[in-house]
Amino acid sequence: MVIDYRLDGRSARIACRFAATGMARDRLLLVAVVTPSGAELTGVRLHMLRRWLGLAPLTAGRGETVERSLGRHLAYGVQQAVNALANGAVYALVAIGFTMIYAVLGKMVLAFGQVMMTGAFGAIVAGGALSAAGVGGNLLLIAVLAGAIAAAVAYSLAAGRVLGGLLRARSNQAALIASIGLAIALQEFVRLVQGAREIWLQPPFPGRLPLFEAGGFDVSVGGATLVVLGVTLTFFGGVGLLMRSRFGRAYRACVDDIAMAALVGVRVPAVTLFVMAVGGCAAGIAGAFTALIYGGVSFYAGAMIGLKALTAAIVGGIGSIGGAAAGGLLIAALETASVAWLSPAYKDIVVFVALVAMLIWRPQGLAGLPRGRGD
Repeated sequence: MVIDYRLDGRSARIACRFAATGMARDRLLLVAVVTPSGAELTGVRLHMLRRWLGLAPLTAGRGETVERSLGRHLAYGVQQAVNALANGAVYALVAIGFTMIYAVLGKMVLAFGQVMMTGAFGAIVAGGALSAAGVGGNLLLIAVLAGAIAAAVAYSLAAGRVLGGLLRARSNQAALIASIGLAIALQEFVRLVQGAREIWLQPPFPGRLPLFEAGGFDVSVGGATLVVLGVTLTFFGGVGLLMRSRFGRAYRACVDDIAMAALVGVRVPAVTLFVMAVGGCAAGIAGAFTALIYGGVSFYAGAMIGLKALTAAIVGGIGSIGGAAAGGLLIAALETASVAWLSPAYKDIVVFVALVAMLIWRPQGLAGLPRGRGD
């Protein structure tokens, strides 16, 4: 079947081939698509087009062996797991800010999603400026990360200064409400300064690396995903080394007993600000990844990502850095699975149902310890 259409005033055609004609069982099984440029869609692109059109479910067709069908199912599942890695890294990085500040002070600062959004804008500004100057490749990536980290750390430290007294006060509600107000103020400030329109960045790593093929389904990983995983693993390794430093000892002392830590000379305000800086750095990297993966960012981009990162921190075990990483990957896996096997309309529902279930049956999270007397 050939479809003629017009695009931007130009005539074009696309050719589609189905497995059968007439009223045969496989008449709606799309087996080949030739684009106007003459290229044929294959592998994952053809499969996702089938799913989007609702023409071909992931089942064995006529003459297809069970082994081939199972191989395709397995390859499809592996591809979804690969797709979830980048989102999991973003959620884990933003969750670090939530979990570290809670571990030290026992209070929630709900502005890290908006801090991530400012980092994404910093990445857009730095990337756009260097792209206009003809700079690309690794230098562009470094500039994007540096711009995102600088913007996010600056806003995170400013938030730590603004909330400083409330974070060290006895009342949890005052700090929580103040952090919500700060998040709204930061979001509206960016809207007034940058505008309400979505700003786009040309993806610097558009290619994909093939991994393997099974059952006629090609599994591949994007260049941006590899960069995200590499930088995220490096950052978590750096945090692990930081926990072995002088700051790490002060941090663990505050986590164990903040009042006793202050009595023995630990500078709790300095530790708090440093934790805000680490959380801001992680959120900035996540913002840069958001710009690299999705290509665009807006002033409200941090709201939903921040909520999902908070969910990841709670599911993983609030206060645990390793739990934040595990929770981020789990939330991303649930979200991706709901899109792949259910519908994109259910992805947010699945995530927050998992949060409710965790709060009911294991409120301390995966890596957290149950509270006992004296906690």
